[in-house]
Amino acid sequence: MSISPPLNIPCKPLLSGIDSLSLTIQVEWQNSDFFTLLDKAKAVAKEYETDCPLFTDTDQDVSFMVRSHGSSGYTWLIHGKEYALSIGNWLAPKSRPSIKLEIRSETLWRYTPNDAFQRILAFLENQGAKIIAVKPSRVDLCMDILLPVDLWNLGLMSTAVTRSVTRSVFFDRQALTGFQFGKGDMAARLYDKILEIQSKSKKFWFYDLWKLDAIPEGFKVIRVEFQMRRGVLKDLGLDTLAATFPTLENAWAYASQKWLTFQDYPERQYHHRPISSWWKTVQNSFLGIEQPSPLIRAKAIAIDQERLARQGYGFFTSLLATRLDSPCAKVSGDDLLDEFIRSTILAGKTAKDIPDDVAEKVMRFYRGRDKQKAARQLREEMGFPCNLPKEDES
Repeated sequence: MSISPPLNIPCKPLLSGIDSLSLTIQVEWQNSDFFTLLDKAKAVAKEYETDCPLFTDTDQDVSFMVRSHGSSGYTWLIHGKEYALSIGNWLAPKSRPSIKLEIRSETLWRYTPNDAFQRILAFLENQGAKIIAVKPSRVDLCMDILLPVDLWNLGLMSTAVTRSVTRSVFFDRQALTGFQFGKGDMAARLYDKILEIQSKSKKFWFYDLWKLDAIPEGFKVIRVEFQMRRGVLKDLGLDTLAATFPTLENAWAYASQKWLTFQDYPERQYHHRPISSWWKTVQNSFLGIEQPSPLIRAKAIAIDQERLARQGYGFFTSLLATRLDSPCAKVSGDDLLDEFIRSTILAGKTAKDIPDDVAEKVMRFYRGRDKQKAARQLREEMGFPCNLPKEDES
């Protein structure tokens, strides 16, 4: 593939895919043999105050170092060039994930994302793990493009149209290095990839992936990257890895068509502004797939009456407890009912407000269910993964 772009086009894609992938894994361990091995390596790491190799040979296909400490409730931290894992000290699955896994960038580009996952899956199974569930907790989709230097300027900020309420610009002295939109569950970054490689990551092997010996004169390599964490992934129906891998281009389409676009003529209202030609290339080149359909984002509406009842009971018993003078004071069910009345008055409400407030919540609930039903039907028509419940049809 030629990588010297004609000068009459605004940009040329070089590479696209997943650059960062974090997963949570629920595991049932057959025995504690692997835990014993981890404990021994951790003890050595503590004694010598340096990370300790997990295995003395390389017959496991992947190599790891064990840290001398745990973190955030996970007893063992192991890492290597390809993967990093936090492993909990429990054999049977709990509400908390058994393992938190990060697949490193070079591994994702060296193998396909699915092959990279299958390698670590085989490793865990060889240690006695029975995999119960795997969920993505963070997926970073990216595209590297050759962009003319003349287009890489502060004017891009005025052409950006985004659902994010936050945006930032970054400089190295006087040189523009990047933009960021959003934070947390959903964020987008555009930055000078060559500068990032030279000053931080030292990932010069990207030149081989780009099939470039040098950057053509008058161009920059710009990384366009969308970070999606668990909250957004769930809203897009990407609850599982099996749902995520086949729909990467659709997730990219949501991010680059719905969440962030660059549109010419910033003085006009956004719905009258054409998409910038260079951004059209970004929208329609991920994994070489043209005009992908964006995923449908929707929150699941699930009313758990039992959970709400427990919360209500907890609120009113707590309020009642704050009024008691003695820990030995006697209370009855009538006291709890009285507390509801007091709480209503304390909140500035009267008995006349209750019907209207309930009616408003009913309408909000039914509107939410209608939106959920429409989103579910559209997902099913488009063949997208769908995690939306069907209790609204009961």
